[in-house]
Parts: sequence; C-alpha cells; structure tokens
Amino acid sequence: MAESEEISFFANCRGWMAVKKKTITPETEKKEILAILASINDTTSRKAYELSGIKTAEIDIYVDQLTKGKRKGLGNLAEIFGNLKQSELKTKLTASCADPLMYPFAETYFINTVLRTLKYSPFIGGAAITEVYPDMKMPKPRGRKPKK
Repeated sequence: MAESEEISFFANCRGWMAVKKKTITPETEKKEILAILASINDTTSRKAYELSGIKTAEIDIYVDQLTKGKRKGLGNLAEIFGNLKQSELKTKLTASCADPLMYPFAETYFINTVLRTLKYSPFIGGAAITEVYPDMKMPKPRGRKPKK
C-alpha cells in the first residue's frame, strides 16, 4: 500500500451535495474502508431512486402490506415472492412510475425494500456494517426523514 491513499466521493447535482472522504494510511482498518464505501453506496442509491421519479412511498406501502406480520426467514421470503403474480406486480409498480420506462427501477426498489424489511441486506450498507462491527458508528444521513 502506498504511504497514503484516499477514497473520495463528491456530488453536486441539482442542489444535492454530498461529500464522503476517507484518508487511508497503513494504520487504517479494513472495517473503516468498508464503512466509507457502504456509506457512499447508501447515499447514492437513495438519491438514484429519488432522481428516477418513482414513487417510493407507494412502493413502501405495498411492501408493508406484503410483509405485515412476517419476520426474517427464508421461508417468509420465498412465500412473499412465490405468491406474487408477475402481471399484478408489474401493474402495481408501473403505476408508481411517472414514466413506464422507469419500471426496472421500481422493480429494483421493490425487491431491495422487501429484503431490507425482512432484515436481509441486498448489499453491504450501513446497517450491515454496524451488525458486523457494533463498535463502528456509521454517520446518519442529514435532514429529516418522514415517518412511514
């Protein structure tokens, strides 16, 4: 490893600004590198769904209906996905898109939200980092988030 390296993410897009930086030295632990990468992923995926124009709140309500009373378990996950009818799902998700061409984004958001609701992480994110490394304090996103 070089004497000093850095992970940098800067965004300035339509009023949205995000800065994530981490200097990496030989003393930097791998968990710190994982944490900054997970933080960048969390930030960018949230913003990507927002910019796509899909109505995430509508999809969240649908996911809540499908997962109501269910706990983490592969059987529950299989049941939810097994009971879905592709045509009904496509109709529901297309209705949550301003433009029907955005359906693949709505589908991705739907799948990720089902997984996260049942406590599965579809990628290494902040929640997964704190589960593996409880001593790590992950930065919270700025701003007020509306309650579901």
